[in-house]
Amino acid sequence: MQSVGELQALFQKIESWCIDDLVRVLEQSSPHRGLVISYAHCETMYLLAYRLKSRSVFQQTDHIYIDGVGAQIAMCMLDGRWRSRMTAEDYLEPVCKRLHDLNRRIAFIGSQQGMTEVAANSLSRTGTVENVLCLDGFGDVSDLTKLCETLRQGDVDVVFLGLGQPLQESLAHEISVRCPRTTIVCVGALFEQLQQNPPIARALRPLGLEWMVRLCREPRRLASRYLLHPWITASWIVSYQLRMLSGRA
Repeated sequence: MQSVGELQALFQKIESWCIDDLVRVLEQSSPHRGLVISYAHCETMYLLAYRLKSRSVFQQTDHIYIDGVGAQIAMCMLDGRWRSRMTAEDYLEPVCKRLHDLNRRIAFIGSQQGMTEVAANSLSRTGTVENVLCLDGFGDVSDLTKLCETLRQGDVDVVFLGLGQPLQESLAHEISVRCPRTTIVCVGALFEQLQQNPPIARALRPLGLEWMVRLCREPRRLASRYLLHPWITASWIVSYQLRMLSGRA
């Protein structure tokens, strides 16, 4: 069991960020000292509440920003503070443009084959980045030694890692041990969303309702995540608050 202080320290990592904050942190960290940066959406809060192994992984993460209304609500329930949110799909282009201007070497690591190349080519056409190192599929990350050697040989400063939580965070920490100057930004299903998100999903994003489109497209896979887990998480937060008041969290 973890103490109140340990859990509070974890929740304090979930920050209210905008794109400029992310750019500032990346400018200051890479290539001097690598960081692991991730996000919190509604399912993340569920993982933190009920998956001790996931909780341990996120405790090692340097920064966590809010990505989704569910996490905004959960964090507001915890400390009464409403945080801003941002999504990787919105910040990828401006952040990559800034890194390119700073001559920082970028790598994309995704899951589905071919997705990272499509994303890199799209950014290249807009003049945002050039010569992005692209790695696809779980085959490219199955040999960690080879993967880290590829990153070192490519002199990569920042990796955008999209494999889903909490696998990507766990892998990010392993990479950071072997490539301590490389910053890893976890982006989940970003590369797939860049190609597959319909216009209505982007239109609903400012309202925090983009999840409804995903639920309609994959109801069997996502029903528990979007319709059940938020309520389970809310009940855990209430229980946590009571335990915290009594000093038994």
